Amino acid sequence: MTDQELLAAKLIKERIQELDAQIFALFDAEKKKINPFKPFIVRGQIYGNYSSEKEITLTRQDIVALQEIRQAEKNSLENILKQL
Repeated sequence: MTDQELLAAKLIKERIQELDAQIFALFDAEKKKINPFKPFIVRGQIYGNYSSEKEITLTRQDIVALQEIRQAEKNSLENILKQL
């Protein structure tokens, strides 16, 4: 395995660990209010005015969808690791 492949494998493993943590954290997210614009606010004519805050509540379906997306990414990364 070359140094570049070793570095890629390390980065993939780190991302897999991050995805595991996110998947686990989503189990506790049901019924919590999330402000989707809190981390960033987009202003301007192109994107409209998003400066007013909006709150959403994650439903069970939202959480399952988010978990499935992360699980699919994790599975893909694990397959890539097996091929290295």
